[in-house]
Amino acid sequence: MHKIVLDDEKIALAHTIFNMIWKLAELIRNEFLKRMPVSEIVPERGLWITIRGLYYKAEYPLPVFFLYANKIKIGVELNGVFAVMLLDKKSITKEFIEKLLTMDLDFVAYGAENFVETLFNRNMNADQIMNVINDCNELMIQLEIKRDLKNWKQIINDVLTLLKITQEHDVKLYPIVFPEFFRE
Repeated sequence: MHKIVLDDEKIALAHTIFNMIWKLAELIRNEFLKRMPVSEIVPERGLWITIRGLYYKAEYPLPVFFLYANKIKIGVELNGVFAVMLLDKKSITKEFIEKLLTMDLDFVAYGAENFVETLFNRNMNADQIMNVINDCNELMIQLEIKRDLKNWKQIINDVLTLLKITQEHDVKLYPIVFPEFFRE
């Protein structure tokens, strides 16, 4: 472990960054609330963040909330805003993947059980992605989309569009968690 000296300047910076993240989560939640039922914002620990292309576990709480009956998790982390959906592997079709690839989305997919190994991303074609899906041992696939912090507003349209194409292609979504705080 590195020895880190926390002076007032570093403490003030960390304080400002974490407050900004939580306030941004409130802004995003309020935008979704105009369109659909949304859970309260809750702190979640143990999320994974990518820094310089590597995954690191966040031991600190980050704000998340849920929408569409807990089938979509929205969160804000240090390097962006994300949305995660849990897809039924058997319901994912090549047509759905082809449509997903036409969207201007930064997406990555990983397993529900093995969530630190990327299964597919937008750098693959539809046939490659379908082969990965068919060959993996997962029953459910987590699909995550991201936007950087300065483009946070785009996550709203991204989620609404992605939700629409999952419905159009009969891709089944599973609840991510069953929090007591969700209100229909």
